[in-house]
Amino acid sequence: MKKYNFDQIIDRKNTSSVKWSGDDNEIPMWIADMDFETLPEVKDAILSKASIGAYGYTYVPSEYFTAYRKWWEEVHNVSFKEEWMIFSNGIVAAISSIIRKITNVGDSIVIQSPVYNCFYSSIKNNNRNVLTNDLIYKENEYYIDYVDLEEKLSKEETKVFILCNPHNPIGKMWEKEDLIRIGNLCLKHNVLVIADEIHCDFVDPGLNYVPFGSISDEFLNNSITCISTSKTFNLAGIQGSCIVVPNSDLFKRVSEGISVDCVGEINYFSAEANIAALTYGKTWVKELNEYIYDNKEYVRKFIKDNNLEVKVINSNSTYFLWLDVSNFTNDADAYTEFLRKEVGVYFCSGLKYGEPGRTFLRMNLATPKYYVGEAMNRLLKVWKR
Repeated sequence: MKKYNFDQIIDRKNTSSVKWSGDDNEIPMWIADMDFETLPEVKDAILSKASIGAYGYTYVPSEYFTAYRKWWEEVHNVSFKEEWMIFSNGIVAAISSIIRKITNVGDSIVIQSPVYNCFYSSIKNNNRNVLTNDLIYKENEYYIDYVDLEEKLSKEETKVFILCNPHNPIGKMWEKEDLIRIGNLCLKHNVLVIADEIHCDFVDPGLNYVPFGSISDEFLNNSITCISTSKTFNLAGIQGSCIVVPNSDLFKRVSEGISVDCVGEINYFSAEANIAALTYGKTWVKELNEYIYDNKEYVRKFIKDNNLEVKVINSNSTYFLWLDVSNFTNDADAYTEFLRKEVGVYFCSGLKYGEPGRTFLRMNLATPKYYVGEAMNRLLKVWKR
């Protein structure tokens, strides 16, 4: 017997929702935002704090970091000490601040394309250079090009490698062996790892996530781990994340950067919402992962049963499916707009994640089954032509 009802339809139209700001008949499956009501304890915590009625300046209580520490110990089997933790109002803001503080203008940062679009902007907007270690796409799967990766890491101007794990948009949780190879190469070439692990709680049932920092003390001290509840519990609007910096020298620099850049100010509701989520959310997340997995399986089966010329890339994490639509287009931007206009299904264009995404679409399946079924039936009209 399931405890939570993820089939419930939450009407988010006319609520200033970015995701639901399109036409009334549109099904948005683009931005990384879930359509489920969060667990009751989070809602209760927010309502309780709201009932005070005075919404002034707020500090980050120690319980905030305690909740993160316990979650990572109990769920991911890694011990992050609370004295390593820094509050930031968002991971993207933190990554930009970290880049400014620990690198210089003209330095290079390695990312693995196709990858989260804000990595590009965080690097370019700070006048650093993007080096892409393009992932190898072969037989419906993605692999790391280690020869190219070492060549990029070995450059004198390369100072940082941004690890996206699980990888957005392809939905792949990197194996421990991959993380070991990446970590050793970064140590060899004196390159710092920024590990964006924001999607770590979304894994297929039966699988366990391996945090980069859990592998060895050497990796831990040569890395900064970025974690948040904003994806896991859909709290992006509450604004809160946790930056884990075990290296004491790095901690001082990162902490100074977060303060100077004014991205360490906490939302009035953030602490209570985060603490409630991390304290009471384990069963909710377990059932959520099962529900999302069922949505993914439905889409895979629908495409197979209808002999549609769309390839669903193998994945085991996140709430995305990465779709190869090369049989229909070589311009994902244009095709995204076509599908939105023609059938009212709004995907994220693969080109947002770099040139290797030119013939791909990212599909967000963190939504009730009703919308998934409706979207696939609409898409059938164009993918059957």
